[in-house]
Amino acid sequence: MRAPALGLVVVLWLLGCPLVGWAYGGAAAQEDAGDAVGVPDLEGLSASAGRSEAEYLERGGLWGAVVLNTTASTEDVDVFGGFQVTTFLADRFEVGGEVGPFGSVQDGADDAIGLSASLVLRYHAVVRDRWTGFVDGGFGVLWTSQPVPAAGTRFNFLPRVGVGVSRSIGGNARVLGGVRWHHVSNARITGDDGNPARDELALFLGVQFAL
Repeated sequence: MRAPALGLVVVLWLLGCPLVGWAYGGAAAQEDAGDAVGVPDLEGLSASAGRSEAEYLERGGLWGAVVLNTTASTEDVDVFGGFQVTTFLADRFEVGGEVGPFGSVQDGADDAIGLSASLVLRYHAVVRDRWTGFVDGGFGVLWTSQPVPAAGTRFNFLPRVGVGVSRSIGGNARVLGGVRWHHVSNARITGDDGNPARDELALFLGVQFAL
């Protein structure tokens, strides 16, 4: 029963790699077009003046992302991915949605696979030439094939909060990474005895690209 959860990681990255290629391809095409018409290279100016970060953080920008999360537990391990679409409602404040598959390797119980959907909230508190530091939070719901945790239910809520960094890697693409508090709970919808809950640290890593 370990195969579905481990296979989930492979599927996520196989789906994400073409998107990374698209982001780089778009950046290369833009650079080639600029060279063809004699437009000067502004990369150095952008980095020194923070131009790229200003454009990234400005209100109205629309971004997509592929993000992979995994918990750091030595027992039950949750691996889940997200396909995000976000926009900046105000300077530095990013909001959007995330959907994706979920896998849980549960010690001494049946492993589970499922689907999650979450609200994404992100505030970029620190801004530098090519990177930002942010506070990350959200709230979501989860449906799984088996109870998660094992003594819980197949339907759960997914609140989260954490910190991370975002860095430009050229053109349309950025890399995201950080650590979050990962919580799985049914909010006692079946009573106190039916809500064992799960609280762990989760690491996340992803690629973000302009839409």
